[in-house]
Amino acid sequence: MSIRKVARMGHPVLRRKARELTPEEIRSVEFERLLEDLVDTMEEYGGIGLAAPQIHESLSVAIIDYREDHPRYSDRKKTGSEPAPVEGESDGLKEM
Repeated sequence: MSIRKVARMGHPVLRRKARELTPEEIRSVEFERLLEDLVDTMEEYGGIGLAAPQIHESLSVAIIDYREDHPRYSDRKKTGSEPAPVEGESDGLKEM
């Protein structure tokens, strides 16, 4: 678990098409570490969401903090969409 450097607007990594992960990658220890780094980095920067390309990983992965008591955004409505299903998986999501 570590806090990663966040790419600034205009950085080339933010303009690249992010690669989708395979089911094997999603089940890997490396993916678990990536999710932990995303959470740690998001919390360090005081955000409510973070995508992998923002930490220089050109992967189609994002996290969103939907806590009702978020100190910065508690008065905002929460919206979202269904994640793209992972073939052979029940929902493609991991509980953090």
